[in-house]
Amino acid sequence: MGSDDEQIESTKGDLLDNNESSSLSIAEKHAKLEKIEEILDAIPVPEQKEEARSILREFTKIVERPSQLDPVTAQIITESLDKDNERKFQYLTQKQKDGTELEKEEISFRREKHRDSFSLVKPIVFFVLFVVAICIITGIWLCVNGKETLGASLITGSLTAVLSYAAGFGTSNFFKDEKNNKPI
Repeated sequence: MGSDDEQIESTKGDLLDNNESSSLSIAEKHAKLEKIEEILDAIPVPEQKEEARSILREFTKIVERPSQLDPVTAQIITESLDKDNERKFQYLTQKQKDGTELEKEEISFRREKHRDSFSLVKPIVFFVLFVVAICIITGIWLCVNGKETLGASLITGSLTAVLSYAAGFGTSNFFKDEKNNKPI
């Protein structure tokens, strides 16, 4: 297999030689390509043979292509590239505008969602504060009236519940953003 590769490379090198390729006639080029085809026929694996043939076709297209473009073709290619770049620029600027508008809508949606959640929480917070105040007042009243154990337990339980809730224990996902699972 190594000798076949060397033969292919040497034949390709002959075709790529600038001095010789310009002086080769069409018949000589076809003779060299037939020689390469014979070498390709010696490849035993069909998939490799087909891959080598496709490489050869691409190679011959490159070799046979003229090296210079005429000015009209070059101008057409340049204009099409300019139009393509202009359209890409327009697309990206429109995409950026749409992105900023979408961000603004998302921020306003989050703000409204926060207002709605706070409007639901507000009465609950006031009720809890009222209950805690009642529990503390009741605990103090019990301590004054001689039931110090019950009063101290009620005061301690109420304060522990308030401080643990303030520290974050027992808070639900109500105050968390669903998207990032972070506090609002």
